[in-house]
Amino acid sequence: MRKIILFGTGAIVVLVVLAGLWMYHTHELKKETYSSTYSYDISMQIDSVLTNVTLFLPLPALDGESKIGDSIKMGWGTSASKPDDWECSIVDTEHGEMLKVSADRIAPVFRSLPVPIEPGEEPRETGKVSETYSETTPVLWPFGISVILPSDYGINTIDPLENEPMLYPRHYIYADYKTAPDTKVSLYIRLEGRNEWWVYGWSGDQYGDSLFMTLYGEKHGWYQLSGPYTEDEGYVI
Repeated sequence: MRKIILFGTGAIVVLVVLAGLWMYHTHELKKETYSSTYSYDISMQIDSVLTNVTLFLPLPALDGESKIGDSIKMGWGTSASKPDDWECSIVDTEHGEMLKVSADRIAPVFRSLPVPIEPGEEPRETGKVSETYSETTPVLWPFGISVILPSDYGINTIDPLENEPMLYPRHYIYADYKTAPDTKVSLYIRLEGRNEWWVYGWSGDQYGDSLFMTLYGEKHGWYQLSGPYTEDEGYVI
């Protein structure tokens, strides 16, 4: 009986040691691969040409400061993209600091259907691109602005509302442009803060803040946006 007890105790000790080593190993893997980033995306979809365009759009901000706004002020690098004919700047408005987008003309993008590929082949770009709908270009394509900003600290995805940047001003957008009376303009603004790490597979958590609206016809003024925010979203890749 004593031998059985000693064997059982020894087995438990070995299991505890192995569990401790495993926890230390996975902790080190997570620590070495841990990264945090913010992403700010503006997606626009229109079905007819806009001219003389000026937009004031919400920015990610915390306590009146916007790191993404500051990065836009410093220029567009490899971690940011926008249409070449859009002029972008940061301006003060009656509702706070916002992103200003100006363009003489913004046209819709219609693309042909995706080209079928065989198993194992790399995806290919759709073929034809046009400003108008046709049987050969039936897919209305979104376009816009994308900014990715690395963070040197872990992002608080559990309680972001008071601790992380959120889209501000939350309920307003300024839109000034000329177009046809039946033109539909869909606008989607998305902010995400994400932490990622690798422990025998990629995992992470994130929070998000989204605003969206749909406008019809010519516009000249301030309009209201709406949208949800989410917190502590875990995921596995």
